[in-house]
Amino acid sequence: TMPPLLLLLLGVLCLVGGGAGGSVLVNPNPVRPLEFKHYSNAELSDLLDAYATAYPNLASTFVVGTSVEGVPLKGIRITKDIAAGPVEGRPMFKYVGNMHGNEVVGRIILIYLVQHLLDNYNFDPEATDIVNTIDVHILPTMNPDGYARAAEVAANYPASCGEDDGRSNAHNVDLNRNFPDQFAAQSPPPQPETQAMMDWITDNNFILSINFHGGSVVASYPFDSSPSSASVYSRSPDDDVFRMLATTYSNNHRTMHLQSAANPPCDKYAFEYFPGGITNGADWYNVPGGMQDFNYLHSNCFEITVELSCCKFPPTDTLETHWLDNKDALIAYLQKVKTGVYGRVYTANAEQLPIPEAVVTVHGRDHDIVSNDLGEFYRLLLPGQYDITVSAENYIAQTMSVTVPDSGRTTVEVLLPSIADSTTTTPPPVAAGASTTTLRDLHSQPVRSNDDLQALFLTLGTQCPGILQTEIVGLTAELREIKAFHLFAGNESDSSHPHVRLVAGIHGNEVAGREALLRFTEDLCEEYSSSTAIQQLLNTTHIHIIPAVNLDGFERAVPDSCTSGEGLLNANGVDLAMDFGSETPQPETQALMNHMAQYPFVLSAELGGGHLLATYPYSRTPPTNTNVSSSGDDDILQALAQAFVQAHAGTPAMSAGLGCAEYDNRFHDASHNTQGFPSGIANAYQYRVNNGSMGDFCYEHGVMELSFLLGCCLYPPEDEIGDIYAATRPALLAFLQQAHHGMWASVQVHRTAAFDDDRPPISNAAIHVADRDMTVFTNEAGLAQRFLLLGEYVVHITADGFENFTTNVAFLVDTVPTTFSLQLKAPPAPPKP
Repeated sequence: TMPPLLLLLLGVLCLVGGGAGGSVLVNPNPVRPLEFKHYSNAELSDLLDAYATAYPNLASTFVVGTSVEGVPLKGIRITKDIAAGPVEGRPMFKYVGNMHGNEVVGRIILIYLVQHLLDNYNFDPEATDIVNTIDVHILPTMNPDGYARAAEVAANYPASCGEDDGRSNAHNVDLNRNFPDQFAAQSPPPQPETQAMMDWITDNNFILSINFHGGSVVASYPFDSSPSSASVYSRSPDDDVFRMLATTYSNNHRTMHLQSAANPPCDKYAFEYFPGGITNGADWYNVPGGMQDFNYLHSNCFEITVELSCCKFPPTDTLETHWLDNKDALIAYLQKVKTGVYGRVYTANAEQLPIPEAVVTVHGRDHDIVSNDLGEFYRLLLPGQYDITVSAENYIAQTMSVTVPDSGRTTVEVLLPSIADSTTTTPPPVAAGASTTTLRDLHSQPVRSNDDLQALFLTLGTQCPGILQTEIVGLTAELREIKAFHLFAGNESDSSHPHVRLVAGIHGNEVAGREALLRFTEDLCEEYSSSTAIQQLLNTTHIHIIPAVNLDGFERAVPDSCTSGEGLLNANGVDLAMDFGSETPQPETQALMNHMAQYPFVLSAELGGGHLLATYPYSRTPPTNTNVSSSGDDDILQALAQAFVQAHAGTPAMSAGLGCAEYDNRFHDASHNTQGFPSGIANAYQYRVNNGSMGDFCYEHGVMELSFLLGCCLYPPEDEIGDIYAATRPALLAFLQQAHHGMWASVQVHRTAAFDDDRPPISNAAIHVADRDMTVFTNEAGLAQRFLLLGEYVVHITADGFENFTTNVAFLVDTVPTTFSLQLKAPPAPPKP
């Protein structure tokens, strides 16, 4: 045997080129050298056993289940001190390959990753750090039966690239269409491989994962399916985190991030490329029953899907290139499991025992996770400030404000007092800087009268200096003052801060929205000093709140009546919700139109009642006989609606898409619109035809407006309104956050000799995106915000005194200004003599 010192010296002499970190050490005596070949199922099993035997302190094999043909789904677990079981502070991670048997690059690079991590432990610092700090699980093949068929075909027809044979399992079922789906029924029943994976995912506390495929080169992230089953962007509550994860893999892959229209990833699909090498799954194509969505919806695990190669079963002489293409990306992605918030939840007594199954809620995100058997939780989040609530059955919930650093993770300890041990009804103190809201006895708080409303404007105007201002928007038909709150605590001179409007009470008999906005305003004022999340929101967002428009109708509304139409109309007998196309608008309508023209709003919402639903423009009759009235911006409007709906925390949740009769026994007759809509979102025309809606008016004037109906009962009993607000508050916060997404355009004078260093901004420039109805205009600083999903667009810009400008824009990163330069028009030629 070679002496340890000599072995170490040889290791020092064996240097290879690394990634961004430069040269790294490698083990000169691996258990097996990398063989760039396709391993049979038997050879793969033998290799995993060999490495588990060679490194008993670092590796052990496991079997998830068996395939249809009885082949074990064998993987390998890699982590330091493996016999100790789960280790506190060490997150669980998994890589899964070969779900489609003919897509084999994932299988082969995972074999090489196993060898790299174990053979180079204590040689390569990155490999050593991963094994010491992450509980890594690698399953090279999920579909060994399909692989065996694909390998047989590839051996006989190597040029076929394994296009079809072996994709499905031995029952000819596509395993990536076989998981329970949130929007579609599962068919057929779970296959043995699918059930084994579902059990493995739900029985373990995996935090991060990739499912490897082939056929293209792109990192795809949830959701894979959409409510409409169409190929449209389907945003998860953690869309920002998933985009970061996909970008991490793509940017660290040698070529994935370099694709463009001129450089598509696959010659056979020359029309198809993915900006930045990433895509939302459903935006690419709708995949119901996919495994990545199942991970996110049914466990703590965030999973993306990575397509690794154009040729699904490539020749052996390309395997080394595939390994080198992906090696750095595999390592970089693994490290992302150590970002966000790491927490430990204990009992608040002398024993301080861990609390498993504690629910961890990030305010404004409709996706909870739970603590593991050690009382630990790992919540992946981008750098920033968040309010987090931790709750558990029989314990008093605690809320705290946490800051996620730019790199690494933040650690928190949470002590939950037992309800049984509590000797007082006073809530326990929360962590320093945390939100102190407890939804302040909302169940007993009455609906405010119009007089109470006016008094509240006076009270909050004096209690919230520097945060809140009040203004009179206009007068009702009976000369009552329509007032607005304007909340903002940032730099007034910075014109990049977006303006958002929230409106309620257009129908005087729909009081849930009115009360929700009043209570929301009170909460924002009260929590500004204690909640960093509220501070960040008000420091960067102008929030305009008009809680009650139809004050006259409210006076005539029937309290506790779910169906009475009294108070719906204004004092002149006009439905204000249908008055925005009128040649002689009502005073309330005119006040709202004037208010919108006064500020550069980018986003707006109307809160009402009569259903549990989000709707988006248009509501007007379409020019052709279709079942929707499309603006061309349906994708972004649906994404904005989804942000609200998925954060709605009611029972039932808005996302359930139930009709009124299905959950509220007060509605069972044909006089009330009881229809349900998938996922709680509908095109407004599908819900109710309205050729004079405020939503259509706002959209046509450059503002994205949606309507959120907070419940079927028009005038709910007071004991229900607290629950309605508790469900609505996180949805409002999530919706307001959307104001900071989209493309910011900065329009400037083109650089010339006259404007070499100082390029003046161009105000009132019209920006129009091709195939979409909305036009937005720049402000005095030459800035305009346009909501768009990530992608490529044709943008037209016009301004008085300048040449018209058209360009292709690759919109790849939210909130990063895209600068456009316009040429000055040439002066008119002098008249001929």
